[in-house]
Amino acid sequence: PMVGENMQDHVMIGCQARLKEDWHSINHRATGLNLIKEIAKYGISKTGILSMAVAHGCAFVKSRKELEHPDVQIHMMAASMDLKVLATTQALQLEKEPGLASNPCQLRPESRGSIHARSPDGMVAPKIVPNYFADPIDQAMAVTELKIIREIWRQPALEPYMANKGDPFGETDEAMLGYARMASATVYHPVGTVAMGDERYPVTPDLKVRGVEGLRVIDASVFPKITSGNTNAPTIMIAEKGAEMVLADAKVAEAA
Repeated sequence: PMVGENMQDHVMIGCQARLKEDWHSINHRATGLNLIKEIAKYGISKTGILSMAVAHGCAFVKSRKELEHPDVQIHMMAASMDLKVLATTQALQLEKEPGLASNPCQLRPESRGSIHARSPDGMVAPKIVPNYFADPIDQAMAVTELKIIREIWRQPALEPYMANKGDPFGETDEAMLGYARMASATVYHPVGTVAMGDERYPVTPDLKVRGVEGLRVIDASVFPKITSGNTNAPTIMIAEKGAEMVLADAKVAEAA
């Protein structure tokens, strides 16, 4: 019954601000002749924008001081995307004007979604229901995240670079939640849809599918709960542990 349920993901709220000068932003350096210069720079010295990661900075922060561990991750870039193009086509296209991005995500969301097959034909796209911000806790956290970004943007260190003092988030919590719903996207960390655990879950702690002989699931979908940050390293760990289990079973079978 739990196959396809329990879907969790890190949903990122797109927060972008305009910068004063073209050269402050990668938007300007990644187009036309400037991009050709950057390609040459990387080819000669392995420097420039092509040597940078997608996110130029990352922060793990606490939404409340009394928390033991951070509950928000922020990806920061000296670049901004065309949100209209992103919303309509999902294409990542830089804006023509200079901008920066400070995109937060809640590390341990409470909302749960699902993914289910629409057809026995594997070429038919499944039905994916992320269910972002369904839980009231996540709704409140979205508003808190935007207030954190607003505080960061108002810091004196950014004063020389920011083109304006305002932001598009809105003045009330209701308006800010509306902005979060409109400007959010996946961070591509979906997990949990064939979670491992006790008898309630479809996969056993040794990654075997209950009721199916000779089948294991070895990927991020076996996480019972999403990790507090990027899922890449934990997924590699699951893969390495799963490979050990497969090899161990093979040795037992060979000995028999």
